[in-house]
Amino acid sequence: MLLTNGLTLRPLLQDGETGGTPEALVIMLFMAGDTSEPALQLARHWHPLVPRAAFLGVELDDLIWRVDLGALQRVITQAAEIRDLSPDQILLVGLGQAGALAVEMVLHGLLPALGVIARDLPLPLGRMSFPPGPAAFRLVQHCSDRDPENVHFHTLLDDLRREDVDVRAVLLPEEPMSRPDMALRAGTGFLVELVARAGARMIRAM
Repeated sequence: MLLTNGLTLRPLLQDGETGGTPEALVIMLFMAGDTSEPALQLARHWHPLVPRAAFLGVELDDLIWRVDLGALQRVITQAAEIRDLSPDQILLVGLGQAGALAVEMVLHGLLPALGVIARDLPLPLGRMSFPPGPAAFRLVQHCSDRDPENVHFHTLLDDLRREDVDVRAVLLPEEPMSRPDMALRAGTGFLVELVARAGARMIRAM
């Protein structure tokens, strides 16, 4: 476990790693008040499907505006460098505010990465900039009473696509009407896709 500037970096698997050099580093961001259990459950579910991926969790301050973005960028970059991984092998995963932070960091160019998988973004997001880059954004969003017609979500997608950002999304019914496994299946499909992409890039670089 690594503690720095209010951030806690921890392994999400029993040994924290894969056998040999991983093909991808999956960084799961979560707020301190959310506990690490959902991230642990996802890592356990996903790891058999992508056994060459390493899973680490980063616990963030409950107050999103207090998160030290510079420290977060350094922690993630160092975790990748220790494993001889390049930025295009880093995949960020986050739910809610943590997912929004991951999207914004990569879109604003604060953290080069393979991509982001984000679930249930709090919409609308703040003002976005779209520097050119190869990062992929995979979004899983439940309908909510805060955006009943999904206007904010479709606006975000339109803005990203207008700038030729690689984005795909799955829109699900409100959570009481949505089967619990629907979001998991959508996120799993996106994870397998992006980890395979990281592996292909690793092979080309050899």
